[in-house]
Amino acid sequence: ASPGLSRLKTRDEENADVGTVYQKTNAEVEMKKINREEFWEQAKREEELRKEEEKKKAAEEQQRYEEERMELEKKEQENRERRYRERERQIEEHRKKMQEEEEARERLRNQIIIASEPSIEDLHLDKKESEVEEAKAIIAQRSGNPREFFKQKERAMTISIDTSPVSIHRTG
Repeated sequence: ASPGLSRLKTRDEENADVGTVYQKTNAEVEMKKINREEFWEQAKREEELRKEEEKKKAAEEQQRYEEERMELEKKEQENRERRYRERERQIEEHRKKMQEEEEARERLRNQIIIASEPSIEDLHLDKKESEVEEAKAIIAQRSGNPREFFKQKERAMTISIDTSPVSIHRTG
């Protein structure tokens, strides 16, 4: 097709209507053109395609619903765990506070007991003082001095040795 030939127009083309080539479709004419069986096959295929599209959309909708549900459950689980951890933290704080209060009460009790009871050193000192006083009382009850008693015994021994008839001295 050369450019010169394309400029030449046939009479039919010159007289043709300018505009759309749309023609109204008539079902009867169409059915005659296309075999009835082909028509019903095409309708059946279109129906199957429509059903497949509906199934696909329903599956996508179900998938989206499941994802939303799982996301919601995940958030709820996280919230439960967060509340549980917060509750555990509060319980632990309360337990520590109670333990500290109990320890403070115990320290106070011990301080009161220590302040009210004499110490071991005080008890030993009191015991020594009472023993000294007891010894003084016993000594005061005696008629004589114990040292004098032993000195008297010693003197008596020396006197008896001097007066004894057997002489230990030898001459020779």
